[in-house]
Amino acid sequence: MKILVVDRDTLSSQMVKSKLEAAGHRVTEEAVKNSALERLEREPYDAIFFDPAPLTNVPSDLWQIVA
Repeated sequence: MKILVVDRDTLSSQMVKSKLEAAGHRVTEEAVKNSALERLEREPYDAIFFDPAPLTNVPSDLWQIVA
């Protein structure tokens, strides 16, 4: 499974990544949420793990990008 992990906390992100990779998943990390949104526009992911802190400057079509 191709998974995107979005979290500005490097330690948390690395911990999640290591657990997912150990389970056989391909994981990409992104520290900045808006950069993650741009990445989602360019390439598909099967799942996304993200820090639930508020997003800033979110495009109105966010859910279309993710879907």
